[in-house]
Order: sequence, then C-alpha cells, then structure tokens
Amino acid sequence: MARPAEVFARRVSNKERGWLRSLRRRGDEFASVVTVRRAQVVTMSRKGYTASEIGDALEATADWVRRVIHEFNDLGLEALLPAWGGGRPREITDDMRAAIVEVVKTHPQELDEPYACWSLSTLRAYLLKKRIVPKLSKERLRRILIEEDYTTQATKGWKTSPDPEFATKAARLRRLYRAAERGRLDGVLLCFDEHGPVTPTPKPGRGWFRRRRPRRIRANYRKPTGWRSSSASMTSVAITCSAAGSFARAPTTSLPC
Repeated sequence: MARPAEVFARRVSNKERGWLRSLRRRGDEFASVVTVRRAQVVTMSRKGYTASEIGDALEATADWVRRVIHEFNDLGLEALLPAWGGGRPREITDDMRAAIVEVVKTHPQELDEPYACWSLSTLRAYLLKKRIVPKLSKERLRRILIEEDYTTQATKGWKTSPDPEFATKAARLRRLYRAAERGRLDGVLLCFDEHGPVTPTPKPGRGWFRRRRPRRIRANYRKPTGWRSSSASMTSVAITCSAAGSFARAPTTSLPC
C-alpha cells in the first residue's frame, strides 16, 4: 500500500531551495536551533525518508515530524520559524516601575514615613502598603533599582549660612585675611561669629539614590532650645599669657565668650 503523499515535503521553489541550502551550510550562525532542526526534517523528507526514519535520526517522535512537514506544505518557509510563546504576563509593568522610581526619589518623611533614607525593606513595605505593586520581593526590587540607575550610597551632609549676605561678607573677610598675611592690614581685624548647636550635621546614613548622586542632608541650624556659643578671633599682634605667667606674642587668638 502506497504511503499518503502528505507525509512527504512538497516540491520547493528556487527561493526555498536556496534558503534551505544556506541553513545546511551555515547552521546555527544563520538561524535559530529550532529553525535548523525543522529544516533538517524538510530536507530529509524531500530525499524520501519516512517520518519514522527522520524521527529516529533526529531523536524526535514521528508525530512531530509529520506536523512539521504538514506545516511546511501549508505555510512554506514561515513554518520553519520558531513560534515562541509569550510567557506569563509581567507582574511589574512600566507604570509600576515609574511609580517605584518616583517613590525612591522622594524623601521618606515627605510621604509620612519615619525614615531618613529608603532601604530595601522600608521601600518594599511602603510599596505594598500603598498597593503600588501587588507583590514584590526585595531581590526583584533591588534589580529594578539597579536597572533604573539607582544604587545604595552614603548620604552626605552640608552646611551653609542662612544669612543672605553671607557670600559678600565672606569675600570681604578673605580679602582682609590676605591683607593681614601680607602685612598690609591697617589696623586690627576682629571677627565675631555665632555657631551652634555643637553638632549641627546629621549623622550620615545609607539609602538608594541615583548613581553618583547621593542625597545631601542640610545641617539644622534652627534650634529653638539648647545653647549656642560665640567666638572671637583677632588678627593682629595679640598678647597671650601662659600658665607660668610669662607673656608671649601670637598672630591670632580665639576668645570664647
């Protein structure tokens, strides 16, 4: 009894023959492994091999070989391309990633959270509490932050004067100090300054910030209670008294008030 014709590959066109020849010569460099394997089925079928013989040679089932041949007879070369599945839907969408970035860019206390910086645990807890993401592990959150160019860095403190004329006054003092160092100061330079509290710089912590852009923590000068100290510095020929009662001359003396 003759075999049914549909189990063999049909005659190919010149274009299909050239494409199959390129696959046979170049192999995986020309196309994916799946395409090369299906092309082998078509080539062997055109040479007269049965589905069972092709399956034994390629370590595949005869049913799979027949399905490949049927698809090639119906669709042509398109049947040799792998039909990749889409996989399961993404749980973290682009909108969720954008929301995560907006949260990590915002100071925790601005969102009514009692933290100075975001950590993976606190950030994950906030995202789940606000239902920004349905579920998220700390490792997945870490990867998302790194992909968005955020890394864990130490915060940096900085201090500045609230005086609006600070720059002008500082420049004038620097000119006077340079004149005193060169011996061109006409008179005595006496500077008073008030500072406090004693430790105005917050303790540095660690958090997630954009790469090489750690958050700057401003020193808190506005303390309604507590003590402050004032100091005076005189740049000229000042007289100091040592513990033994002898007198010495010093260029600068600091006098705490």
